[in-house]
Amino acid sequence: MQKELKLRILSGIVMAGVVLFATWAGGLVFQLLSVAIALLVYYEWSTMTRLAESDFQANAFGWLSQLVVAGLILFGDVGLTIPVLAGFTIISVLWVLVRKGGFWQPGGIVYAGLTGISLSSIRGDDSVGLIAMLFIFAVVWATDILAYFTGRAIGGPKLAPLISPGKTWSGAVGGAFLGLLQGSRLC
Repeated sequence: MQKELKLRILSGIVMAGVVLFATWAGGLVFQLLSVAIALLVYYEWSTMTRLAESDFQANAFGWLSQLVVAGLILFGDVGLTIPVLAGFTIISVLWVLVRKGGFWQPGGIVYAGLTGISLSSIRGDDSVGLIAMLFIFAVVWATDILAYFTGRAIGGPKLAPLISPGKTWSGAVGGAFLGLLQGSRLC
């Protein structure tokens, strides 16, 4: 077994353990996980789009928006998260229009913010939310794992070499198809 694959398996087991524990625990523990995932999504988004390099102020505003939404998820009124996120998005769009910039920042604000809000809302405090989250994680993990092995087995043209040089079209298509198959089997 390749060293990279062993590292992926080991880190996957550790992360799955943390995620499954937080999902089972629910409440504040899962909300913390949701917020952490949303902040990681914004970090990855701003890194991929080079937002921190190109517009420090816009990136700082994006981080502020994520921290406020995270605070509402953890300690505030969850019902305010969507209106507050919408407000930050509108301000961001206006900022872009005035400064004639790109729409990467508003996109990142929405994408990361909705990630945290969605995860914490789906899980909720009941057993239906627990089952729904376990289903989502099973489909996502199956898609990711099967995309990796399909891409390795078939190879072919790269999907987005500048963003993620190892991903192939065959892996993306194979992972999506097999992930859908797994999801339909779980229903």
